Formats: sequence, C-alpha cells, structure tokens
Amino acid sequence: MKLSLIYLLPMLIILGCRPTVDPTKGSDAYLAETVGSLRDTNTAAKEPELADFRLDTIRNSPAHHMDTLDGSSSAVSEPKVVVRSTTSSPPKPSGRVKFDSLIHRLPPMTEGDVIEHRFRFQNVGAKDIEILEADVSCGCTTPSIPFLAIPPDGEGYIGVTYNSVNKSGTQEPEIKLKTSGMPKYVTLKMLIEVHDRLDEVIDSTAQTESLDTLSN
Repeated sequence: MKLSLIYLLPMLIILGCRPTVDPTKGSDAYLAETVGSLRDTNTAAKEPELADFRLDTIRNSPAHHMDTLDGSSSAVSEPKVVVRSTTSSPPKPSGRVKFDSLIHRLPPMTEGDVIEHRFRFQNVGAKDIEILEADVSCGCTTPSIPFLAIPPDGEGYIGVTYNSVNKSGTQEPEIKLKTSGMPKYVTLKMLIEVHDRLDEVIDSTAQTESLDTLSN
C-alpha cells in the first residue's frame, strides 16, 4: 500500500502542474492562444523601445533644432524676403552736341585743289561741352576744333581742310570726334569727287578748239 502511494504522488504533482485546458477548445486553439499571448507580451516589452527611438529621431531632426534656436512652435521657419528699391537716381546734367549734318557732299574738284568746309553744331544740353579730340582717316584731311567749351544753347563748328593732291575718283574722308558730353563719340564724313588734272586739261583743250571752230 505504501509503495503504491510513493509511485502515485509524483504523478499527481506532474498532473497538477499542467495548465488547465478549456474542454471546449481543441489542442490547436490552445496552441494559438498561447502563441498570441507570448506575442502580445513581446510587443508590450518592445513598445518603450519604439517610443524612445521615435523621440530620439524627433530630437535629432533639423526642424527640432530650428525650433530650439528661435523658440517658435513651427517646424520650419519661412525664409525672409528682402525687397530692394529699384528707384535709380536722376541722371546728372551734361552737355549734348547736335550737328546740322554729319555728312556733307562737296562739289567736284580737280586733283591738287584744296577745299574747306565747316560742320556746325549746337550744345542742346544743360552743361558746357568740349570737343576733346579729332582724328582723321586720311592725311589729306586737317580738322580744327574749338579751344573753348561751348555753353548750353551755344554754337560752334568743326573746320575741315581737304587737300586733293594725288587723289582721284570718289573720296570719303572721315573725322572722328570725342566730346565731354553726349554722345561721347561723333563721326563726320565728306563726300568728294576728284577729277584727274590731265582729264581737265584735255577737256579744256577740246572746249577751246570747239570755240575756235565756231568762231571761224
């Protein structure tokens, strides 16, 4: 009898330690319930870690640093727009030269002849104007410029002397001026037709013979 009790006691202890199984559920349902319980326990244990990770991510973000610096509650402060005035200062008064003509056609001339011309101009600006320089395109052209400044509404001229020695045909000498006002540079031009002196002599001789024939 005593031996029977010794063998039965460990079996009763083992059976008492086994979890109670709901008779309405099968073994598969019990296994699923046990796994779900373990999963919920694992998730609950990890939730604090996920919360700490999200908090660290927010603290390390650029938006969080900007909020900490300026003390504002917005995530990102909008950039400031700087508006600059486009109003320019009024132009300074200056002299302004206006020529009667920039191109002048002279009458035909014979090679070797010398001719002069004046390009007249007026200062239509609000300040004195000076002719600073005068460059020519040919050594056959000699310019002369005013030595004094021309006041507002004043008038002046550029004198040009043209020498046709060793010239023949259509000539277009230029005079390039530099002024102290507006426009800064001005170009004047002359158009000249130069005839050869030999042709002039032949024409003159032919005209003389023609007159002698008529008189006879």
